[in-house]
Amino acid sequence: MKKRITMLVAGMLMLSGTSMAQDYYHGGGGAVNYAIYSLSYSSPTENYSGTSGAAVPGIFYKATLGLTDNFAISAYPFIGFAGSANSRTGGSGSFGVELPINAELWLGSMDDGAFFLGGGFNMAFMATSGYGGGSIVGPQFALGGQFTIQDRLVGIRVGYTHGINSTKIDDSTITISKDKKFMLGFGAYYQFGY
Repeated sequence: MKKRITMLVAGMLMLSGTSMAQDYYHGGGGAVNYAIYSLSYSSPTENYSGTSGAAVPGIFYKATLGLTDNFAISAYPFIGFAGSANSRTGGSGSFGVELPINAELWLGSMDDGAFFLGGGFNMAFMATSGYGGGSIVGPQFALGGQFTIQDRLVGIRVGYTHGINSTKIDDSTITISKDKKFMLGFGAYYQFGY
């Protein structure tokens, strides 16, 4: 029995060595993240129910480790800021950061034009002055594709994050009845190389 287990492990290691050709792909691009926050609560002095949103344009870096020809682990760190001057309010702006990490199934080769489906985990913070915001932590689902344009790979990516974290309120008299948040991200990237 011990000999069979040893042979099985040795066989799996040999197969993993041939099928786990690891390639690193990286790129950069621009994206817009849009977050929605919906909160309802009650307290002895007030009842509140509202929805707010935050839209933040920014840049991201694409870091992909290809474990096989069709399976990869990717991270898309994002930072964004937008500001505008308003003579009545004195100005407003938006800020956002995000760190999604996804496992991706590629329908085609990562070295060429292909589509992918991804899923993983995301941590984000979005804020817009005057409209609120906050953190969004939870699972992320993504899809996208890349295309060859003049011998260069250009890609698009859409991600949806469902927030599972709770809004923190420091008042013990407040009872939260609804606390939902989600984020959509739309981005395009240029692949630098592999």
